[in-house]
Amino acid sequence: MLLVIVICALVPLYSFGSGAYNFYGYRAGTPTTATVSSCHHNRTGRRGNMFNFVEPRDCTGTWSIGGVSQTGVIMGPRGGFLTGSTIDVRVLDGKAYTAKGTAWRFVAGLGACAVIAALLLWAMWIRRARARYARDNSAT
Repeated sequence: MLLVIVICALVPLYSFGSGAYNFYGYRAGTPTTATVSSCHHNRTGRRGNMFNFVEPRDCTGTWSIGGVSQTGVIMGPRGGFLTGSTIDVRVLDGKAYTAKGTAWRFVAGLGACAVIAALLLWAMWIRRARARYARDNSAT
């Protein structure tokens, strides 16, 4: 039981931590414009695809800071970007962060942490209620 609780707690905490780090990268990074070089596949631009969760999260792009051209990973939204598109990014330590990319990771992690916390509190409440019920029934 303890192993299940630890795993259920670590997964959302990892997502939350990753989102917090990406948020920091976006806030502390140098603003510039990036051109998307490639994603794992070209998006058609359609929304509502039931397999959105398997689309790439990180794309490769090029940008320029201080007149020096750089190539690296663009931490974008869940669905990636269209190849060849230009986007506003902030670059920190060779990675480009987008507002949409940081927002969904951070909110998803925060939401997952809240759901897990609520479920754990509910399980503790159930256990205490059962123990109180057993104690009250054994006294009679």
